[in-house]
Amino acid sequence: MGGMTSLSSYNRRNKPIIGDSIIICLSNSLVSFIAGFAVWTVVGYIEVSQKLTMPKASIGLVFITYPTAITKFGAA
Repeated sequence: MGGMTSLSSYNRRNKPIIGDSIIICLSNSLVSFIAGFAVWTVVGYIEVSQKLTMPKASIGLVFITYPTAITKFGAA
């Protein structure tokens, strides 16, 4: 929260902040959706190709799926 407060000091004094708030909320939601789509696509690939069951969904799932996806790239 402190970072946003210090960045807001660069705005004009009478600037309407509603537009900026909407842009931040929408971009945050879009990035979260894309990241979730990428993770669950790789999880599905791992389950089908290796016939494994993945652990419960948690933050650690990212540390399993992203390295697996990178090693499957042709240039990796």
